Amino acid sequence: MTLINQRKCAFIVFLAFFMLLPFSSFAKVSGSPGDVLAELGSSKITRADFDREYKNFMKMANPQAVEHFSSPEGQKAFLGQLIELAVLMQKGEDLKLSATEEYAKLYEEAIIDQLAGEKLQDVINDVKVEESEAKKFYEENKAFFTEPESYHLYQITANSIENAEKAKKRIEGGESFLKVSKEESIDDSKDNGGDKGFVVAEDVLSEIGEQLQKLKKDELSRPIKLDDNNFAIVKYTENKPSVLKEFGVVAIQIKRDLLRKKQEVAFESIIEKMKNELAFELFLKEAEVLRRGTPLTEEEKKLVIVKCEGKEYALAEIEEELQQIPVFIRPQILAGEGLATFLKQFYSRILAFAYAKKHTAKLMEEFPKAKSDVERKVLVKLVYDKKMAEVAITDADVEKFYNENQDMFKQGASMKAHHILVADEAKAKELVETLSKEPAKFEEFAKSDSSCPSGQHGGDLGTFGEGQMVAEFDAVCKTAEIGKIVGPVKTQFGYHVIRVDERTPAGVLALNKVKDSIREQLLPERQREVFQTYVTGLQEEYKVKSYPENL
Repeated sequence: MTLINQRKCAFIVFLAFFMLLPFSSFAKVSGSPGDVLAELGSSKITRADFDREYKNFMKMANPQAVEHFSSPEGQKAFLGQLIELAVLMQKGEDLKLSATEEYAKLYEEAIIDQLAGEKLQDVINDVKVEESEAKKFYEENKAFFTEPESYHLYQITANSIENAEKAKKRIEGGESFLKVSKEESIDDSKDNGGDKGFVVAEDVLSEIGEQLQKLKKDELSRPIKLDDNNFAIVKYTENKPSVLKEFGVVAIQIKRDLLRKKQEVAFESIIEKMKNELAFELFLKEAEVLRRGTPLTEEEKKLVIVKCEGKEYALAEIEEELQQIPVFIRPQILAGEGLATFLKQFYSRILAFAYAKKHTAKLMEEFPKAKSDVERKVLVKLVYDKKMAEVAITDADVEKFYNENQDMFKQGASMKAHHILVADEAKAKELVETLSKEPAKFEEFAKSDSSCPSGQHGGDLGTFGEGQMVAEFDAVCKTAEIGKIVGPVKTQFGYHVIRVDERTPAGVLALNKVKDSIREQLLPERQREVFQTYVTGLQEEYKVKSYPENL
């Protein structure tokens, strides 16, 4: 079972709200524990049931969920979800799903995943920040909480020192700064009278900052040379002295920051403990290929980057998470320590799962509620999956959507092409001559000779629209004979040998090219509709009565 499947089996649509770090504050609910909030036949959801589920959820929910469910309407929505869970569980029991092999298999994996999460959460929940710690940090880092002195800056920018002097003389002669700014300044703020707002001396050009600290209120500076060889004269009309924020104003933020740091340390500590206890290896050299902005090759996907308790995890296992980082910024995100952080997020789950598997019996004693929580999750998941398996999008559904939404499928002209990029024109000519005789070797030469990252994929550029490539390249791709080797084509990047594989004119994409994406789009919508109808039907079947007014 892959790590991805381990994750999937552990969470269901209603309960997938958890984050690693807790958000400790949540709204309090009131009333008597015995108050009945809902009835399902002979079963009841009491305030005690609600409070227990609500507190557990709010401790681990993200800030957005906390804000939503803290309101009266949010609490009613939470009760609604508890009712939906209850009827789904009842249906699962009626269908005897807990006696199936599928249930046993899912439970076995889900309980380990739950225990792993409980262990990590427990370590983090033990972290506390005392008032004395926050005060000590405040006293030792007052500079962090001091608002620096600021100046209300006005500036006139000129394209020469002579024009700057001219503007200064006009103002000193009695003309208003606003009038001279509008007539003489080349700055974007000219129409606002050169108003730059309040600035801190350290945040502006050093010479301007120095002048602000020396000038008196409304006094004009001498012309100051700017980085772009223009010249400025400045003044300030008001300054605000530096102010130290009182501890009471920043205490909450200090405690939050210290808590996060201590939680990070606690998390690092437990992960290091697991690494030392378990048979664990991390292969950083193999992971280096993740830094670049191109897809992994099939061979690269097979590279093992983690070994844990005898199990190997290849780069293919990490691909799902890698896709969350857009290709064009991936090299920047994964540069330097970014790659180590990314890998840690990946292997921490592997370690926690392996640790929980090794210590299942001990952790079951430590977290006795885990068993009932997982039983509920797995049972509800099976009911959900069983119903969703009945949902299908027919060809008629796809065709109807296609015909009714033609504008969605309009596209400009596009092309598919391969290329080889080299720095030397003579080398490019040599490649053209060779490939004209042996075109089947294009991908081979691209891998060995191309300096473009696409070379690793045989020079495949995929599909691109007209105008997306540099002009010289684009012009050739629009006119070259399909499948013919052309070049050399010179661009700012070097010399290209090109093979255009396909050209598609502007127009509406054919149904057969978009039917799969339409099906993928329609399926979740249909599933939501079917599921909501199903849950409503179950509430009628089990004669649910809800009393949200008792919240």
